[in-house]
Amino acid sequence: MTETTEQDLSYLRALAQKGTKAPLLSGRYLVFWGGLIALTYLGHYAIASGRTPFGGEALGFLWLAFGIVGILGMVVLRRTFPAKPGAASFGNTVARETWSMVGIAISTYVAGALAALVLGAADALLMDTIMAVALVLYGIAFAVTGRAAEIGWFRFVSVLSLILAGVSLTLIGRAELYLYGAAAVTLVGLLPGLILLRGEPAPSPDEA
Repeated sequence: MTETTEQDLSYLRALAQKGTKAPLLSGRYLVFWGGLIALTYLGHYAIASGRTPFGGEALGFLWLAFGIVGILGMVVLRRTFPAKPGAASFGNTVARETWSMVGIAISTYVAGALAALVLGAADALLMDTIMAVALVLYGIAFAVTGRAAEIGWFRFVSVLSLILAGVSLTLIGRAELYLYGAAAVTLVGLLPGLILLRGEPAPSPDEA
């Protein structure tokens, strides 16, 4: 057993004795993706509503930049994430697996939608449904991780995500959908991430 593992177990044991759970360590990821998606949605709205000198073709470049920044950002986050006690807790393990699958599910849906568009099997409006799908998956992820980590307020975020998903469908085909999306992802992505960050424990002694 490594020293880091022993420290992690000691930390979890101490929390158990106090009757508390290890805090979730996914805050920085929610902040990163929440902020990046919100900014990209704002950019999409500005272009689609004619508030920029760029034409519709600029949307492709915008989302390409989103993908590149997202991949590079994840690489940096994973390499610079400090070792913190509690990472091996049940709640954090469930959170990692759940959010990883959410990312894969959204990426798969996007790829399928793009393929359908290229093949002429669907209208461009199909792309506007991605937001609703993502918000539904957010709702499921918050419900599951909240249950695993016993975080009560995640239930509220979960329900809010589902409501926001439903409302987003009423805006399909309108530029305002993306302005709405920026506000939605701020509420159920960026803000919860900031709250989680505030509750994170200090890095392990050997990483401080």
